[in-house]
Amino acid sequence: YSYDAYKANRRTEEARTKENCTAVQGCVRDSMTKLYDTEKRNRGRIDPKLMTEIGFEDCDYVAIEVKHTFWESQFLPVGGPATKKELHIPCRKDPVDHLMSMANHLQKKFLCSTKNLKAETKRLISTWGRFHQSLLQLGPNMTVKCFNPIPIEPYLEYMSNKLQRRKIESAYIHRESNKQKRNKENECVWKNEAVRNMVEKILVEEDSYFSYCKTCLGSKNDLLNVDAE
Repeated sequence: YSYDAYKANRRTEEARTKENCTAVQGCVRDSMTKLYDTEKRNRGRIDPKLMTEIGFEDCDYVAIEVKHTFWESQFLPVGGPATKKELHIPCRKDPVDHLMSMANHLQKKFLCSTKNLKAETKRLISTWGRFHQSLLQLGPNMTVKCFNPIPIEPYLEYMSNKLQRRKIESAYIHRESNKQKRNKENECVWKNEAVRNMVEKILVEEDSYFSYCKTCLGSKNDLLNVDAE
């Protein structure tokens, strides 16, 4: 929550200084860690169930990684049917790079030598049901836009004049979400153009999220597409 951001950031900085800890989970221990009795939770990583209980009626911006059904069941009703909302979906320009990032997060390795490239590709897709085509059909008051999150600075600049700034700001302390550092040199897909192209084709044709991103990026619904303005 924004009202927690300053202190949560300070606690992360202290954990990094004292314990050389940079991960999202396990570094910062506070009241939420004690309440849930797990290092997966802290005041910078609130349980979605608690967030739903608190409600989103006073929120200007909501960022949460949950299944796609959340946006219709919990968020769409906020403020009544006449309240306009905009859903921003992060879409990397290179879907294959995104897949390799997923593989690194899962601590799995993509096998270019496989006899079933489609199965190998699907094995590493980890969108966890966060996207579904139904998100594009939630009614006239819920518009859907996409943006390229890497690098993140253009999106932050885009949002900077749409949200109220904090009274006291501090430099953001990065939290690592991966247990191991990614090394693209060890990823075989970049050494075989035919495999790389086939993997991209599979992603776009077989997965609704990657299909949506391919269509949206560069279109009028791309938030960072200056040519569409």
